[in-house]
Amino acid sequence: MKILENIESEKPFGYTKADLYNYMGFASRKQKNPSFDNAEGYYLKALSLNEDHIGALEYLGELYFETDRLEEAEIG
Repeated sequence: MKILENIESEKPFGYTKADLYNYMGFASRKQKNPSFDNAEGYYLKALSLNEDHIGALEYLGELYFETDRLEEAEIG
């Protein structure tokens, strides 16, 4: 996460920082030995940068579903 925090460009590599955190969360969740805690942290960081980030909202909901946290997965 430190690497992403140090990127100064608003759209590094053509993506927003929220996009990059979202992709890191997805990668953490989908690896052979998933790290759900890391994935959740990345999704929440993406949402702190853009509270309407569709990908982070969707993937965070999927994470909550996969980890049997259904109340948190519901749309409020």
